[in-house]
Amino acid sequence: MKNIDEEQFQIILNGLADEIYKDRLEGKKKNWTNLIKEKFEEYGLSLGYEVRLSKRQGKKSEWLFDMLWFASNDGYIDHVYLVLESEFEPRIYNIIEDFNKLLVARADIRIMIFSRRKTDQVEETFMDIEERIKLFSQTMPGDKYFLYGLSWQDGGFHERIVTA
Repeated sequence: MKNIDEEQFQIILNGLADEIYKDRLEGKKKNWTNLIKEKFEEYGLSLGYEVRLSKRQGKKSEWLFDMLWFASNDGYIDHVYLVLESEFEPRIYNIIEDFNKLLVARADIRIMIFSRRKTDQVEETFMDIEERIKLFSQTMPGDKYFLYGLSWQDGGFHERIVTA
């Protein structure tokens, strides 16, 4: 397996931001989560990781997380490298409900992708999530979270990296 280039996360999302923003302005209701999962799946597979997704079209599989990159040994999960959750319903309740799954994840990298109506709400959500990481009693030194908030106000993904 190749090393994960963490800068690729932002590159992938920036590549999708224009399409997602345009669809939103035109009132199209695409499943943006599936679009993101598709791109992150391609990246994970290109690095040699095993990848699992929740609610994959045409397959009846359900995972706790939207996406998981891992290695296995004789059919047993050996190491989890990345877990990803996304929530495009811009209500804070929905975002935090999905983020809480990442709090309990044991993985090298945890990614949360969400949307908010205004840029200042993205920043508020970053602060809320950071506080939850600090207050979670099982947060371990070195736990790493990549937070990406899409602002419908400016159409861009904003990034915050949090290391406990």
